[in-house]
Amino acid sequence: IVIACLVIAGGVYWRTRDVADANVINPDDTYKVARGDIVESVASTGAVTSNLDVDIKCQASGQIMKLPYDISQTVKKGDVLLELDPTLEKQALDAANINVNVAKAKLDQATQNEKVAELTLDQDTLRAHADLTSAQTQYENAKKAAGRQKELMAQNLGAESDYETAQTQAAIAAQNLANAEVEIQNIEVDKHTVQMRTDDVALANESLENAKVALAQANL
Repeated sequence: IVIACLVIAGGVYWRTRDVADANVINPDDTYKVARGDIVESVASTGAVTSNLDVDIKCQASGQIMKLPYDISQTVKKGDVLLELDPTLEKQALDAANINVNVAKAKLDQATQNEKVAELTLDQDTLRAHADLTSAQTQYENAKKAAGRQKELMAQNLGAESDYETAQTQAAIAAQNLANAEVEIQNIEVDKHTVQMRTDDVALANESLENAKVALAQANL
């Protein structure tokens, strides 16, 4: 019994000692309560890049003649960052100017052609109607003359040669009338020609506007 008591007493002693040692506070593990930021450091590897990079792009193209600044150098507003060979741009500008001049000349020519076509239509219209009126009058007169000669022949009062001549004159007048009617129909062809010339003016004007746009772009 005595031995058992000693064993129990020893166990209680060592257990109590362990608990006491566990409750001892290490000064290195303490920190005074205060407001502040909690920072946690993380170790990692990678490339450092800027979020303020700006791509420099040119509307023009060509060989770079000067590039005075390098990466990380400081520049200010108005500094020339690069200089291109102006040869290609000058050639493009010259070509754009030539295209504008050519387009203007084509527009002028198309406008003149339209005016000529309109004038031709007016003249042909007047002449065709005048010819038609004259041909109709001549045909009516010739037909009446042939009718009178026919009546005279029936009454044995006229010569057969006069009747034949009247018939020939009536036939010629009929042909002239037919030709005059064809001229009236040809007026529609003239109208179509005027419309074509008007379309040419519209196309020429559109080409000129496109050439002007190309010139403005070449001037940028």
